[in-house]
Amino acid sequence: MLSLGYPASIAEVEATMVRVATVLGDARRADAWRRRLARLQANPLPQRDAIFLAAGGSSVAAGSLGAQWMALGGLRQRALPGGRASLETLATRPPQILLRSTYRRSQPSLGQRWLDHPLARRSAARSIDTDGRPWTCAGPLMVNEIERLRGLR
Repeated sequence: MLSLGYPASIAEVEATMVRVATVLGDARRADAWRRRLARLQANPLPQRDAIFLAAGGSSVAAGSLGAQWMALGGLRQRALPGGRASLETLATRPPQILLRSTYRRSQPSLGQRWLDHPLARRSAARSIDTDGRPWTCAGPLMVNEIERLRGLR
């Protein structure tokens, strides 16, 4: 049995990839993913003010693993009190970019209705939808999302 902790940094995600590949019999199985990550890291982008926005205003903490992935995509997660974006914040200090999670969009809830508020849809200069599932664990699948975000610039 292999027990893996929750990574706190992109470097820890990479180390976990290598560890899993090694346990599977060949550390080189992580090489293609590592090359993609290295290309992203070798070409940093200017950081634009952003808020990751999920149901009910939930967000990611500045400095968290999610925020590190955002930075790799050229987005600087804004520090938010309690890790949540309020409608007041969106009205009075809208970010340049709203990165809106579409996770569970088809499952009606009060949190999902919050995302339908006009401020949660159009307060930023640009709104980008993202599948929130990879952001939940912020692991190796994030490389695909960061490549996609970079392509949208």
